[in-house]
Amino acid sequence: MKPLEFHAEITRLHADIDSLQGQINMWDKLIAMATITLYIDQEDNPFKTTTEVSWKFRSFEEIWLTMRNGFVNVVNTMYSLIIWLVVGIVSFSPVIITAGIVLYVVLRIKRKRSNRDIQK
Repeated sequence: MKPLEFHAEITRLHADIDSLQGQINMWDKLIAMATITLYIDQEDNPFKTTTEVSWKFRSFEEIWLTMRNGFVNVVNTMYSLIIWLVVGIVSFSPVIITAGIVLYVVLRIKRKRSNRDIQK
């Protein structure tokens, strides 16, 4: 290989390397733009009572915390009962609707029969 051909080959290889480096840089930029950073923080349970206090109160603050915990427990229990009641009603709604239709039809038939008996 002649020195001039050698120099031309080196130049061509440098051009190829520069082209590939440009593609690598472009891919790095595209990847950086496509990266999603997700931060997850755990929230405290809002239904959990905060502080456990014994029934031997040493201060007004302990009395207040006990009353607050009791209120939170009552509200949470009522909320749970309401949710389960709604779930139960929705779950049994096909049975309730069917029974209501059957009861309506039976009562209507009885009423028509009693009206016929009265007219005779």
